[in-house]
Amino acid sequence: MIQKAVDWLGIVQQVIGRQLRQEEAARQMGLSVRQVKRLVARYRAEGPSGLVSRRLGRRPGNALSDAVRQEVLGLVRTHYPDFGPTLACEKLAAHHGHKLSAETTQAYMETLRAYLAQHGRPVALYSDKHSIFRVNHPDREGELTQFIHPGPPNPRHRAHPRQYATGQGAGRTGQPDPADRLVKELRLAGISDIDTANAFLPSFLNDYNPRFAVPPHNPADAHRPVLHDPQELDLIFSLHAHRKLSKNLTLQYKNRQYQLSGQGKGYRLRGTEVTICEAFNGAVTLLYEGRPLPYRILNEGEPPIPLDDEKSIHATVEQAKCVQLVRPTHKPAPDHPWRR
Repeated sequence: MIQKAVDWLGIVQQVIGRQLRQEEAARQMGLSVRQVKRLVARYRAEGPSGLVSRRLGRRPGNALSDAVRQEVLGLVRTHYPDFGPTLACEKLAAHHGHKLSAETTQAYMETLRAYLAQHGRPVALYSDKHSIFRVNHPDREGELTQFIHPGPPNPRHRAHPRQYATGQGAGRTGQPDPADRLVKELRLAGISDIDTANAFLPSFLNDYNPRFAVPPHNPADAHRPVLHDPQELDLIFSLHAHRKLSKNLTLQYKNRQYQLSGQGKGYRLRGTEVTICEAFNGAVTLLYEGRPLPYRILNEGEPPIPLDDEKSIHATVEQAKCVQLVRPTHKPAPDHPWRR
């Protein structure tokens, strides 16, 4: 957040100096015009410190303590290593007294990616007002999440990610809930492990769909092919953040300092904004205009490799000229191999 405040400082100063319109500042900062007005007012009243978030250093009210987090992770590793997030949360609440959410960005991204692989791209996605899909905090009005909230939904024409994640699709149309029936059928069949349940699922669907499926008014499939390859999908379904590169082509992310490599002098990238894509396995990719950038991670206290600026280049050239003038010239012999 401090790095973001530093990035915003110059933009806010341009707005105050009437060198930049508030609409353009909002576009560059990824905020709404209302938020820009609020930041300008804070800067006038408090100076640069007014741009730093009021929440900096505060622990969220709903955050788990480290002790509870370690206890829950231990229970999952011991008793539920092969459980999905929803079922694991149910067991943690029923048997261990821990009521946790199963709705995470990772779970929704994995569900949506599996849906795309099976069906293709839907015409649109219908989401509710969960914080994964839209920013609900009043101080961050206008900010977007990676699941962009589309506005007033029409459930008859949109695919709802949460329904596919929890099996609520049929229940919303007045049909029997397949998830509830599946649990009972598994109990009657004496099935209690994941592998056997997965093997049983196709026969359950073959029995359920002919009895309760409702034919659509238009039988045409509105899904379209997925246009991205697996590597691009890996980047899309990851956690995104944005940073501006320093003079030495460095950026700070999660207490780590990254420096671009292989960029030559790198003048054109100074001050540009890059996208950080963090996969759920921890792998980090830096993108600029959709192109991955090579980088190295600086160790703690290690200074970045300085990049020559215009002054230092001129100084280097002048120094080379002086060396050439002072150094005596050597004339090759008539029979030198170079002459042949």
